[in-house]
Amino acid sequence: MSNPNERYQIAIHEAGHAVMSILLKGDISYVTIIESEEYYGLCKSKELIVDEYEFYSSYKDKDYNDYKRYIEQEIMINFSGPIAVGASEFPCVLHTNESVKKDIEDSIELALGIVGDVERVEGVLIELWGKAVGIIRKPLTQQQIKAVADALMKHKTLSGTEVRRIMGDVAK
Repeated sequence: MSNPNERYQIAIHEAGHAVMSILLKGDISYVTIIESEEYYGLCKSKELIVDEYEFYSSYKDKDYNDYKRYIEQEIMINFSGPIAVGASEFPCVLHTNESVKKDIEDSIELALGIVGDVERVEGVLIELWGKAVGIIRKPLTQQQIKAVADALMKHKTLSGTEVRRIMGDVAK
């Protein structure tokens, strides 16, 4: 994708994921806007999950509240990319590009893991969308996302340490 406008939209989208991940979980491995066959950009979490089903099952067995909080954070991180780019209402993002659809589809699957039935998923997703909007739309968070996106445009890939430094510089 060579269009600079599209590249910047991807940088904002990935910066939204990165900033939200750091705000909610404290860290990421890296974020990149280097395109591959599978994605336009990527924000990689530090957690290495070899078998997601096994991970979620064992987490769920230990403490449901911790499991639920973890899944809600993951959903809000998924939502943060589309919100950072400007999506305002949850249902409207279902009719957008493939990367946003993947964020939403992943969130639906995660939500099923905490509510157990399809009929309650939409309510959970709308609630978490609202929480994510509240975080992403804060002026400081907006400034941090823009600063991370600008750095992504320049460097293409940033480590979690670099993203945290950028966020900290903006907060000063």
